Amino acid sequence: MQETVTNTNERKSLFSAFLEVLEARDKQAQADRELQEEKYQRRTQRIYDFHERQQREAVELRRCLDYVSQHAHVLESVVRGAAAEGAPLAAALLRQAAALQRCMAQCVANAARIRQLLSAAHRPQMDAMLAKMVSAPLPAHCRRAALIPSTHINLSALLSTRHRSATLNR
Repeated sequence: MQETVTNTNERKSLFSAFLEVLEARDKQAQADRELQEEKYQRRTQRIYDFHERQQREAVELRRCLDYVSQHAHVLESVVRGAAAEGAPLAAALLRQAAALQRCMAQCVANAARIRQLLSAAHRPQMDAMLAKMVSAPLPAHCRRAALIPSTHINLSALLSTRHRSATLNR
């Protein structure tokens, strides 16, 4: 009888140990799933943050291109008028037109860089926008300026140029 009780206790002990191992594995599996879920959430959030930054940069680029395009037409008309009158102002305005052309070239380069950084889902839209920018004809006053080597122009420099132009137009 003693032997039967011992076997029963051993079985209970083995069964308890087996259950503890199963519970430990289950807890470990649950912890692993939670860790993987957390990693997935962080990675997904980084992707969302990246796309938000890219969209903000694309909006800023559009604003920059609109500004450059608007002022390039203004400068073209002023340069043509000054050239017709033979005013020495034409040379200074032509330099400004060349600077605007460099800004536009930098904007196109920035658009190409943004396009490379965007995910495949956004590439068709950026390809279309880039194609429009590249295929747009250069204004007459900028054709000579296109021969001038491009320099790096940051956004703050562009905005300060915008402020100066707005002040000059008053």
